[in-house]
Amino acid sequence: MFGDDGKIETIKPVVRNDAHKMIEEAMLLANVCAARYVEAAKVPCLYRVHDTPDPKKAARLAKLAESIGAHFIVGQVLRPRHFNQILQAAECTTDMTTINEAVLRSQAKAIYSIDNIGHFGLALRNYAHFTSPIRRYADLLVHRALNDAATKSGQPKDGLGGILPDRMAEICTHISETEANAAAAERRTIDRFVAALFESRLGETLEGVVIAITSFGAFVRIDDGAADGLLPLSALPDDFYDYYESTERLEGRHTGWVFAAGDKLKVKISEVTAVSGGILLAWVDGGRIHKSSTRKQAT
Repeated sequence: MFGDDGKIETIKPVVRNDAHKMIEEAMLLANVCAARYVEAAKVPCLYRVHDTPDPKKAARLAKLAESIGAHFIVGQVLRPRHFNQILQAAECTTDMTTINEAVLRSQAKAIYSIDNIGHFGLALRNYAHFTSPIRRYADLLVHRALNDAATKSGQPKDGLGGILPDRMAEICTHISETEANAAAAERRTIDRFVAALFESRLGETLEGVVIAITSFGAFVRIDDGAADGLLPLSALPDDFYDYYESTERLEGRHTGWVFAAGDKLKVKISEVTAVSGGILLAWVDGGRIHKSSTRKQAT
């Protein structure tokens, strides 16, 4: 939310109501119908595809699932329902944030392709972007493909203008890369606006929740989701921390402090760099002490 002076005043989450959900469902169905129609007509088309998860990421997710008692066997043919089962098992537990973030990170990126391998995330065999021709080139090409598919036999097909499959594949690669670049630019822009807002809150202590663990620290969502900040290892309670990638946690060797996704913390805003969109945090309170650890006195 911006003030009259053009400066950001506050950040509020976008609310999805039932009307939004109904429209989304209708758009999904329209996209499916368009893809089926074009495929049946054997006309070249750009499909929106989503591959199965990377095996290594799935293996890490399996270890997390095991820790909460969810059934997830590495090596089986993965289906969207397997991921839904993990999410359901984690619902309303302290591990919910950890599992949700891990499921998201395990997924492949959706791209455009002339090879219809289906959309794993939506559990759909045929899917094409069709509903936004005013702002997505992929949708425009699908409309042109539909025009060719609807042309009666013997009549000239002028929808796609005779684009060859190789050229169509090049277009798929280009617009997939352009989409990724646009998404990254959007994230950087939002990060900079957020950082600009938090510049005036240096030194303030806030409630937060860990959303991701890395070898160099933890990413913490603060102020009810308004921003994400980095809590570096140097800002954690003094210790040497081991990073456990499979369970996504940091554990202190001597004190037994444990930090994992989903943990609630109190953090202080220690540094803000608006030009890069960076927010650095310092630990104030929260986290867990591993039950099997014994604190060692400093000598």
